[in-house]
Amino acid sequence: MSLVTVVYNPSVDEEWHLDDLCWDEKNLIKSQRSWAGGKGVNIARWLGFLGERTKLLLPLGGSNGREVRQYLRKEGIFSRVVQSTHETRRNVVVTLRNGRQLRFNSSGLRLSSAEEIRLLAEVRRALTRCATLILSGSLPAGTSPGTYSRLIRLAGSRGCRVLLDCDGEALRHAVPAGPFLVKPNELELSNWWGRRIRSLSDVLRAAKAMSTESEGWVLVSRGADPSVLVHAGERVTLMGHAPRGRAINTLGAGDAMLAGAAFEIVRGSPPAEWLKTGVVSGTAATRVRPGFSHHEKYLPRSRGG
Repeated sequence: MSLVTVVYNPSVDEEWHLDDLCWDEKNLIKSQRSWAGGKGVNIARWLGFLGERTKLLLPLGGSNGREVRQYLRKEGIFSRVVQSTHETRRNVVVTLRNGRQLRFNSSGLRLSSAEEIRLLAEVRRALTRCATLILSGSLPAGTSPGTYSRLIRLAGSRGCRVLLDCDGEALRHAVPAGPFLVKPNELELSNWWGRRIRSLSDVLRAAKAMSTESEGWVLVSRGADPSVLVHAGERVTLMGHAPRGRAINTLGAGDAMLAGAAFEIVRGSPPAEWLKTGVVSGTAATRVRPGFSHHEKYLPRSRGG
């Protein structure tokens, strides 16, 4: 399969619906549901919606891991699992009647050295037939922050381009390794830049600095504000405006954006189309519930990139 997504820290994502939040009192959960989560899983879900399959490589462990497998199988998401002796994490989203959300993420499983070696072996095997590798999401506790950097260099040695979405120390290590495209949101970009972003001009300066260091593309998601795609070396700066409409959810919107961009990249489309489809997909994610199911598919029309 030419498109492979590595998910080091998958999860069961669970949403609780409450009327309101009462501190120091009992809170009644009106309804709840769960689905397979983690940034790479969200990307695979949106790629499938757009009509592109990807192979997921991911570690899973315990009862939560078995639950993730069931969800992936039900959704028809192709995966290769490295079995872990540790429990896969479970994240909780609390959604109030007014639409506000609280999100609680656990740090996730801790991979043993043997499990990391097995996952790396799966990546090496996949790279023999992979043209595009997506590295997305946090790394488990205890995993070296240089892990993505090493995978980017490995993929590059095999002629495989890498699309990257992570933050913190993992991002700081990975950018100099030369990913084809990095997709930070504005906060992640600001943290990487080491300065507070106060304006669109700051966004452009920071994105170009990241592009200069990676020698690749940088796609910045900015919520309702115009998204930005830059390549400092090629002197390209593009901006994309989201279709108008009411957002009911923001969880996973950045993942949907990267899926949209990846969809166009693997088809050889020009950068303007990466941005256009990315913005439209990201906007679509804000119009459906988190972990949307097939009957909820909705893709609004774009106003252009």
